[in-house]
Amino acid sequence: IVLAALKSDVKAYHHVADHLKYDPEILELYKGEISFEKQILIARMKNKGGHNLKLCEDYWRDDRDVVLAAVSNYGSVLETVSPFLKADKEIVLAALKSDVKAYHHVADHLKYDPEILELYKGEISFEKQILIARMKNKGGHNLKLCEDYWRDDRDVVLAAVSNYGSVLETVSPFLKADKEIVLAALK
Repeated sequence: IVLAALKSDVKAYHHVADHLKYDPEILELYKGEISFEKQILIARMKNKGGHNLKLCEDYWRDDRDVVLAAVSNYGSVLETVSPFLKADKEIVLAALKSDVKAYHHVADHLKYDPEILELYKGEISFEKQILIARMKNKGGHNLKLCEDYWRDDRDVVLAAVSNYGSVLETVSPFLKADKEIVLAALK
């Protein structure tokens, strides 16, 4: 049924169940016929800004080619794409090269991939530097007021708990199990 639908209209791909989207036979039909609309959209994402993906129909946020073009230009749009594309290493790397803040939207199983971590850690944002300085100097208790993704950032959490140990209760479970962070909180 899916193959017949794709043969009659390639746009039907956007309604295919996720587990079938990467089936070789289905992909061949879909990739062999990239619509004019899709070509225009990819060009716009590359040239005018990937942030426009937020305004597109939902099915475009499931389209790997469109998403890759968007995140290459505007990495933080990774936040709006489908979960299976947040787990696509090529898309994640393109997003991080464009904007390191996209790390906060990466699928959990990729967050500790060495290549991804190298990109993320190699480019500590100015915002993060300021936040770490504030945690060290003005009180780690302010971590409670930060966005959730900062409570999952090891460097920020370490600076916060070093200054105010009881803020450990607000950090991610993964970091609560980090020996260095726990020891810093206990000092």
